[in-house]
Amino acid sequence: MKSSLVYAGVCGLLLSGFASAAHAALVATFSSGAQSVNVSGALDSTGQNYQINENQATNVGNFLIEGFSATSNSPSAPANGQVPLETAGSVLVANVGSSFQTMTLNLADNGFTSNAPGAVAVLTGAASVTFFANAGTDGSSPDYFQYTSSANGTSVSSSDMTYSLLPASSVGTVNTMVGPTDFAITSPYTLSSKLTLGLNAGDSATLTFQTDPTPAAAPLPGAGTLLALGLIGLGALGLQRKNCSL
Repeated sequence: MKSSLVYAGVCGLLLSGFASAAHAALVATFSSGAQSVNVSGALDSTGQNYQINENQATNVGNFLIEGFSATSNSPSAPANGQVPLETAGSVLVANVGSSFQTMTLNLADNGFTSNAPGAVAVLTGAASVTFFANAGTDGSSPDYFQYTSSANGTSVSSSDMTYSLLPASSVGTVNTMVGPTDFAITSPYTLSSKLTLGLNAGDSATLTFQTDPTPAAAPLPGAGTLLALGLIGLGALGLQRKNCSL
């Protein structure tokens, strides 16, 4: 019986390890209109971080994307101050079409592990976009940017950050932060960053962003609860001794 339990426990550990590895991934999805392009990450030499190093130009719809890279410290467990972090370096996006177009970038990772499943983490995010206007733009449609961070179905989003670019003012930078908001940690848990960018024909933008869920300290059982349990236990013990003396 004992050997069967040991065998079952070992199998469970092995299966859980394989499940975590199977879930871990970092994928960037660029979408515009009916077209979509996926770029997948790979584990670095430490086996603790996912990276996307895609320095070649990528086209989706009428958008040209250059210099995109991203990192995530999945599947690391957040310990000793380390937090799961999903971040993208500066990426250039240009609308090479002849009309106003929108593009969505979704960076998703569902491989984060946790030392404290069931605890609460704080989800925050930050993003920055610098718009560059084509000298011939008429500014009829303001370029805009919208950013969302999500973890386990909990999301926080910015409002549409607009900038009307005219030849006289051809560069504008918008910064935004989202959160903090709490979410329950599971293991592994999902994390994603989603950006929607709208650009006039010939306009371009550089983007940087990060999503940062910081594990909060897992609360210990309340002191009041522990005291109450202790008093109940002492009371029961005293009652038992009294009955024995009778």
